[in-house]
Formats: sequence, structure tokens, C-alpha cells
Amino acid sequence: MTFGGQPAEGAARLRALAQAVADLVAPDGLDGMRAIDLGAGGGELSAELALRGASVVAVEGREENARAIRELRESQGIDAGRLSVEVADVRRLDWDALGRFQIVVCSGLLYHLELDDQIALARAMRSACERLCFVDTEVAWAAVEERGGYAGHTFREHDPAATGAARAAARLASLDNEQSFWLTRASLHALLHDAGFSSSWELGAPGQPRRERRATVVAVAGERVDRALLDAGAPPPDSRPVEPRPPRLDRARVRLARLRERARRA
Repeated sequence: MTFGGQPAEGAARLRALAQAVADLVAPDGLDGMRAIDLGAGGGELSAELALRGASVVAVEGREENARAIRELRESQGIDAGRLSVEVADVRRLDWDALGRFQIVVCSGLLYHLELDDQIALARAMRSACERLCFVDTEVAWAAVEERGGYAGHTFREHDPAATGAARAAARLASLDNEQSFWLTRASLHALLHDAGFSSSWELGAPGQPRRERRATVVAVAGERVDRALLDAGAPPPDSRPVEPRPPRLDRARVRLARLRERARRA
């Protein structure tokens, strides 16, 4: 398989997510479980989960990618009832019709969305998720700007003059929005916390080289513990992650990035 021209890295990411699901959800297999793969791309993870026993809904916004998922499904001998393909924009999904899932996967998608759409998607994932949500996303290297309590930086997805056809052909970019917002690691965890997930952890990736600007996080759809029973009289702590103050070098990079953005706009 090839993954966006980077077979080794893509294969490592696939294995890392499959390992995390096996470790945290069902070591003996996924029989009887439902999973949804948001922004499924070529469908490699969707097919992997289906082969391990899950009933999977692969959601993909580009028909070309959806066709690749169907071809992969056929080549692997996976029944269409085991792996269904939904061609849809995640920003406009009919979650009520889709139902609920033990496993929600959002890989390579979140950082292609504007912040408001990320917030809405995180809330929808929490409502649909019964156990675990896996998020693999690019993250901001520093808190360049803050929006609504979340820190990160704006990223240009498409040239404003790009045609609809050109945007559709850019398979590694957003579907149509010109800009997206990359959250910092702390703000990514805060987003999941604010959406209603009880806790979240960053996962190691077996065989995958560490990248400073990418994170794989698992969020738990559990009941929150407001306070310790040993100190029930104490006020509940604020468990929302706090954005760390960037080091001096990062603050200098922030200033330089802002100057470049102003110059570009001018």
C-alpha cells in the first residue's frame, strides 16, 4: 500500500492505530462492535478494522477516495455490510441516522477544518461515541494566536482564487474552506475535554518516527470524576488543560510569523 506517497510512514500510522484499538478496546477482536472512520482517505484503516471483526462506516468527502475504498473492500473480500462507504462532508453528517459507535476514528482530518467546525465535530463525535475516540492530527508548533479559548495558528488550505475543480483535486487539503486552524497539543486536549470526553491521552506510535507537529490522541467517553472521595469537601479542580506559555524562542517565531502574515496580506 502507499499512503500519500509516504508508504513507510503511512503503514506505521496504520499499525499504530490498529495496535491502539486492539490494546484499548478489544484484544481478542472487534466482533459485534461498530466503528466510524471520519475522513477515511483510501480506506486502509476502515478495512483493517473490518478485517478484525468490526462493522465499519467509512466517511469520505471525495468521490475519488470513496471509489478507492470500495476497490480496497472488494480486493480484500470484505462484505459491503461489514464496511459501508458514506460519501459526505463531515461538517454536514446526519449523525442521528448513523447511530452510535464503540470506536470513533478521526485521522488526518481535524486540522483541515476551521475552529468552529472542529468544535462542532468534537461534540458530535462525543455524542456518537460509546467508548473511545482516536484522533490523529497535525498540531501547531506554538500558540501564534488565540480564538475562543483555543490556541494555535491559521493555515492556508487553498488559494482564494482556486476553482472548485482545483480544490477537489487537492486530495491532501480541505474540501473547500480556504483556511483551517491548527490547535496546539494543549488546546487539542482542551477541545476534547470541552466536547464532553472524560479524559484524553497522547499515544506512542510503534515504528513511526516522532513528529513534533503531529499527535495521536485517544479520548474516553466516560463519566467524569469531579473530585476525589478522600477529599469530598474540597471544590472540584479545573481539569481543562492549561495552555503553557511558549518559550522565548517560540515567542520570537510567533512575532516573525505575524510579521510575515501581515506582509503577505499587504
